[in-house]
Amino acid sequence: MLIIPSHETIVITPPRTGSTILRDIVLDEIPRSFSPYRHMEAAGIPFGYENYKRLCVIRHPLDRLWSLYKYVQHTAAGSPEWRKAQRDSTVNPEIGGADRLSFSEWLLDNNTIFAGWTPKNGGVPSGPYRTKHPRPETRKSQALYAYAGIDEDEDKAVELHYFEDGTIWSALGLQPPTENHDSRNRSKGPYDRPTVSDEAIDATHARLEWDFRKYAQR
Repeated sequence: MLIIPSHETIVITPPRTGSTILRDIVLDEIPRSFSPYRHMEAAGIPFGYENYKRLCVIRHPLDRLWSLYKYVQHTAAGSPEWRKAQRDSTVNPEIGGADRLSFSEWLLDNNTIFAGWTPKNGGVPSGPYRTKHPRPETRKSQALYAYAGIDEDEDKAVELHYFEDGTIWSALGLQPPTENHDSRNRSKGPYDRPTVSDEAIDATHARLEWDFRKYAQR
């Protein structure tokens, strides 16, 4: 989540929608902007900023989850416990070690929370990583980021920007980066995404119906 007082704007950024490079450039180029949370939903907009214009970046659900699947295997960010939990989410529990679940298997079986993860032995996520609705991204629609806690009609409540179109940059009066940020995190977006099994497609469609519908309407 980015708050930009000079624009009276809030940008909501679900994981793997270009949030890191967007945050870095906004904080560097727009004075007084700040990021109280990394991936907070609309329900967590801080008091005093509720009337700001709301933008949300969304990404094709399969491409977003493929990017996440690749990212959690290699990330060096976060606490050691968080990194282990994320990496373990892609490991075949029956074999362990270096044997990875396929992307289709991970879509079906992943139960690990990414944003808002809490250690099993108690505690809470560090401040910037708190969320109102912690749940696995494979089961968390981007609609929950964009609209949770908003009583207005959804089409009027938030201005959606598709990751693939890059319109978020012009909406904020910024030049888009020349580097493909996803490649820095060892994921090449849709270009190297494997074929997904029919079972995984059906399950993901059912869980993320809004996401697929928005892209069908695009």
